[in-house]
Amino acid sequence: MWVHRRSEEPDNNRMNDIEKFSLHHLILEHCDESNCGLFLKKISRYFSEENIKIIEENTRAQHKSRLWHELRYGRVTASKAYEVSFFSPTSDSSLVAVIMGAKTPDTKAMKRGREKKRN
Repeated sequence: MWVHRRSEEPDNNRMNDIEKFSLHHLILEHCDESNCGLFLKKISRYFSEENIKIIEENTRAQHKSRLWHELRYGRVTASKAYEVSFFSPTSDSSLVAVIMGAKTPDTKAMKRGREKKRN
């Protein structure tokens, strides 16, 4: 099973090319000032339809893919969009921690969801 899952991930050279889309890399590469609008303008060129398709194809293994985890770092994903929409500055900071990469416990419900998705 492990060998099969590893075969679903791209080769290391390809992965290194794709990792340039990680928010961590983009911040290190392009965030030389505190202007959020300028930062977003600089990085928007990375997200063409072609690049988004490449990312999607190379992260289909989802939680089993190191690249998938790297590219989720610092991003508001669909699974967190609802929580983010109701977030306030006085809210518990655990949501920010999760978005920034904190581990969430692997609950029975999460395991069940993965099993149902697999079938």
